[in-house]
Amino acid sequence: MSSVDGSVLVMLIAVAIVSRSLRACKWNLLLRAQGVRISIRQAHKLNWIGAFFAYWTPAGLGSDAYRFSALGSVGQRSAVASTLVIERYVGMLSVCVVWLLSLPLAVRHVWIVSEQQMLVLVAAALASLLALPLVLGRWWPGIVTHMVPSRLQRIQHGLSRLGLQLANFRQRPGVLLTFFLLSLIEVLSYVVINYLSARALGLNVTFLFLLCAMPPVYLLLRLPVSIQGWGVQEGAFGYVMSLAGLNPAAGVAISLLQRVVELACFVIPGAILASRSITQQSVSRVYVKARNPGVETQNKREIRILE
Repeated sequence: MSSVDGSVLVMLIAVAIVSRSLRACKWNLLLRAQGVRISIRQAHKLNWIGAFFAYWTPAGLGSDAYRFSALGSVGQRSAVASTLVIERYVGMLSVCVVWLLSLPLAVRHVWIVSEQQMLVLVAAALASLLALPLVLGRWWPGIVTHMVPSRLQRIQHGLSRLGLQLANFRQRPGVLLTFFLLSLIEVLSYVVINYLSARALGLNVTFLFLLCAMPPVYLLLRLPVSIQGWGVQEGAFGYVMSLAGLNPAAGVAISLLQRVVELACFVIPGAILASRSITQQSVSRVYVKARNPGVETQNKREIRILE
């Protein structure tokens, strides 16, 4: 970590920021399709704050929980939840597609695909594709709600509304296609980030190798098996570097460098934005109550993520 190439590190930080910005723009595209209107700036702020909460939860679920709660007061909880479901699903599907497209290169050039890996790949890709009618179908909420006890009526109604909101995306194939294509670009940006991390540390790893070897790691990191992938990411990166003929410690170094960049560019700024938002919310509520004593109000100006 002491011999990091500064110029490559700058490129790494730039690509990481562009990738995070792309994620915010993608999500805003889904929100607008569901009638939830926020500005690009607000979408970026939510994603940066979400990065802070994601850092302390498995598979980054803290980001989803924060964004849902931040926009839930708009009164469109099911619409916001549907965008997060689509985001998770399409993210998984895009990783599978990149893995499938890189498979011929893997077999021809780097020879790292075993029969077990191919079976896992095919199973994951088929499961993702077969899940599309389930995610966008109108019939599954009725089945699920019947499985939920009647005393949990709020959950039944919530699942029903979520199903209807997800089904709305069937009427917007252009939005889904655009989101999917942008997700493919985002996955490729992850490969670029891994490549620049290796270059910054002076490691001789080709982009082609990482394009073939990293998608299974991305799938693994999407599973909620550890806090922000700690341990899992380091072990997976070490295994991938061993396939390239390098010491597994090189993979750990790549992972730690990326975590430092994540902390400096997203987690710490996200924490600062979160603290400012909490302070501004408190001031705004005091102001509203002072002007309307005894009246509980849901001021829409507070829901603009307090610019």
